[in-house]
Amino acid sequence: MLKPRFVFLAMLVLAAIVLRPDIGRAEGDVKLKGFVEVPPAGPGGTLTLPLSQGAASVTITVLFGSPPLQLAIVVTPNTFAEPSSLTLVDGDSVKVTGRLAGGAIIATEVEREDYPETRLRGIAQSLPGSGPLPLPPGLVVDFVVSLGVPGGEIPVRLTSAARLEHGPFVLSNGTAIEIEGLVQDGRVRITEIGLAVGTGGGTGGGGGGADDGTGGGVPVRVRCRIPDGRVRIQVDGLGLAPGTYTATVTNTTSSQSVVSKPQTATPTVFDLDFDFDSTAGPGDLDTFVPADFVSVGQAVSATINPGALGTGSGVCTAN
Repeated sequence: MLKPRFVFLAMLVLAAIVLRPDIGRAEGDVKLKGFVEVPPAGPGGTLTLPLSQGAASVTITVLFGSPPLQLAIVVTPNTFAEPSSLTLVDGDSVKVTGRLAGGAIIATEVEREDYPETRLRGIAQSLPGSGPLPLPPGLVVDFVVSLGVPGGEIPVRLTSAARLEHGPFVLSNGTAIEIEGLVQDGRVRITEIGLAVGTGGGTGGGGGGADDGTGGGVPVRVRCRIPDGRVRIQVDGLGLAPGTYTATVTNTTSSQSVVSKPQTATPTVFDLDFDFDSTAGPGDLDTFVPADFVSVGQAVSATINPGALGTGSGVCTAN
């Protein structure tokens, strides 16, 4: 049975699952994104990964889709964690890669998504009062974003760390806003906030983070990490029309490029996740990228094709 706080989480999930029983390499059988429940049952569960060698396997639950579906995932001491040591709590956004074995899904890697997974546009409600943004350091404001549909009141948390998409503005009840954020502890923690397009107000640009590369096209987000020499590049194409797409990543220093495997957007799956990995094999869902493709501190640009529908860029970090 779903925990109460996941009733609204189901509305926010941007998730995908691919089952490929015909693939030779087991690592590529399953990839899914969603929200995790960890044992024990009930609130307050935590799970530290990787498990110690010799420890018993642990079954977690990943919720994805709307209405939500649940999949049991078996985590073993051989399951890799990204980052290399992490503690999961109920409600964390995760990406799981695994294999099908003995009627179960065995996780080969669990990655916590520290990347904005939720994008919402709605009306600010239940604010304690009006006030200018950005917030003063240390101030935290909890309020609700109404999506304008029954049950569409989403609890959110705003801190001084949130980026401002269109510069400073006054936030008050009734303001139409756009937010991005991470789901944590039963609410959306806002990572970026701005006035909804067309509502006016606010000048200048917010800073920091990966470029969303809208540029008149579809938003494209790029994240590049090189933990322990392993190159991992994630490209998210957001709000795509139905069709088949690829992503091309380019080292802006060397001009070397790699094209992803194609993916298909549908009326219900319109955000595509193109993953590049220097450890990917020919049968994996991720696209192989050479280990010397990019170095820490160098920038990577990404383009969604066909037709260069959108571009984005990001600087590679060590973790």
